[in-house]
Amino acid sequence: MKKLFAVFICISVIFSLFAVFSSAEGQAAADGVFYSNDSTVLVSCSDSFKAASFTVPETVTEISDGAFIGNKTVKTVIFPKSLKEIGKDAFYQSALVTADLRSCSNLTRIGDCAFLGCKSLKSVYLPASAVTLGESLFKDCVSLTELTLPETLYPSSMLAGCTSIQKVTVVKTDGTETVYYTGKAEASEGAVTASDARTALRVAAGLEPNLKNTVLWADVNRDGKITAADARTILRAAAKLETF
Repeated sequence: MKKLFAVFICISVIFSLFAVFSSAEGQAAADGVFYSNDSTVLVSCSDSFKAASFTVPETVTEISDGAFIGNKTVKTVIFPKSLKEIGKDAFYQSALVTADLRSCSNLTRIGDCAFLGCKSLKSVYLPASAVTLGESLFKDCVSLTELTLPETLYPSSMLAGCTSIQKVTVVKTDGTETVYYTGKAEASEGAVTASDARTALRVAAGLEPNLKNTVLWADVNRDGKITAADARTILRAAAKLETF
């Protein structure tokens, strides 16, 4: 009788702990995706979710810290218009191929390292509503070739280690776009000139701010900084002595 009572107590404790965990962390969906109880926060996408594409429900306003961290199954995520925040390390070292957030007009914040080390990530599109971007956001995304972002944002280490970046599109507040090509100097919008080299050198020396991203593409060696060495390479490219 005492043994049965002890077993009953253990089972009660287990269920109580489970209830506390569920209340604090969210409810588990049958497909292996965890949400908060009110379905506004995507807490995590576990390894039991096997599909290559995942559509985030329109009820979700936040993707939690580390929600897809290390996930090697999900390659495409359809983001909802309701999304307001993407947490730190949300897609850290995941298999994500593209991050198209253009329709997320309510998105204002993306945390540090949210896409760090996503080696399959090829293109990123950020909405003009994004006012806070974390550090090392796309660091070491070695396959990233195309980035679209608002004109007011360029954290210093955002593209460090992005060795394949070729095209950066800056979206201005009036909706117009300026395209910069980082792969080579050519006669097109964003073509490399001696004036660009002068501006890059002034930014590198701290004599001029880079608030409007006029030299967004000028980080030639992809170290997340604009330096005198970058300015020299740009000047040589303008003189057609070198390409980058």
